[in-house]
Amino acid sequence: MDDEIVNEMETRMQLNSQKRVRGGTTDLIYTHLKEDILSGKIEGGTLLSEIEIARQFGASRTPVRDALSRLACERVVVALPQRGHLVRTITFTEVIDSFHIREILEVEAAGEAALHATQADINEMRKVYSERHKDNGILWNYKIHVAIARASGNRLLADLIEEVLILMQRLLLDYPNMDAKSEDNFDPEKEIVDAIEARNPELARELMRIHMKQTVNNLLTIRDRIR
Repeated sequence: MDDEIVNEMETRMQLNSQKRVRGGTTDLIYTHLKEDILSGKIEGGTLLSEIEIARQFGASRTPVRDALSRLACERVVVALPQRGHLVRTITFTEVIDSFHIREILEVEAAGEAALHATQADINEMRKVYSERHKDNGILWNYKIHVAIARASGNRLLADLIEEVLILMQRLLLDYPNMDAKSEDNFDPEKEIVDAIEARNPELARELMRIHMKQTVNNLLTIRDRIR
């Protein structure tokens, strides 16, 4: 084989290897930053520095920049030209404006999950639910609702739900009782997952609707209390 062709092949192999490594590093940084932001370890209003993050992960700035771009697309952070990326803050007004959209989307997702969830989806929901006391409570709330949305099999619907959940996450960190259980110990996520596994879309939708209304009532009570 011609030496020039061999050299070209080796160069392509090296470039592909570098891309795989960089992609893996980007995923790692993205996952860590997102969980730290959604769990409250990194507070709203924090300005993130590419240089500092690269130093923390022992990486170049390219995968850091890629990870931050992904978070900006998900509206977890806001890109500030020449300054870095700012962790988003959220107001009651924004949450109230978006909450009815969340109710419509999540009720539909629960029903669709009961119809289309695979056994792998159900196993994932059960796994996430079992970790409720292991995870940060606020981060767990985000994870279980995303798992239910993904089980619907409708990627666009799940992406929309996740975006709204990310908006609400910041407020939940400041007011954790907003998503508290009712006095009758209604455990909404468990019962919703049970209904999905039982292939009962009507019950899954109704349970999610009750859960959403309970949460928005908690939200409105908190808003009125701090006025």
